[in-house]
Amino acid sequence: MTVENVKYTTNEKNVIKVTLDGVVSFVPVNTENRDYQKILDAIIENQSNVFDGDELTELKTAADAKQKEYYESIIERNKSITFEKVLQIDIDDRDGSEVENWVISEEEKEWKLLVQKAKNYIEANS
Repeated sequence: MTVENVKYTTNEKNVIKVTLDGVVSFVPVNTENRDYQKILDAIIENQSNVFDGDELTELKTAADAKQKEYYESIIERNKSITFEKVLQIDIDDRDGSEVENWVISEEEKEWKLLVQKAKNYIEANS
């Protein structure tokens, strides 16, 4: 989803005028609203064309809180997650014998990178 031209419609800051996938929309500032969450996600992803003006510090703060909560949940979930090791059979070039190697799956590698990213974010923003 493309999120562009985000700005408040009034000084009360309870409705956001935004272009979502090319359609101008008015989105209530409400954490239960899916479009509001998409706006926060776009801010987190740092889309360069999201903002229309400098008045959106409250949205940036909300997006930062959402991202921090997400990363904290990753770190918490990491305490209980386990991966099965993958057995890889290789052929020894010297004598042609089979060699068993236990390797980390791609899924586990990606998870470990995400956990490290989460730790770095929490450390940098604490």
